[in-house]
Amino acid sequence: WKKALEDYVEPAMDIAVREELEAYVARRKEAIGQGEP
Repeated sequence: WKKALEDYVEPAMDIAVREELEAYVARRKEAIGQGEP
């Protein structure tokens, strides 16, 4: 399993999709930080 972990290459993700995902995560972190689910 160590060899598989060493050989792992992160799959490519469309830049727009990554930006939207990061924005969503930031919004959720802010909401969770306020004590709301």
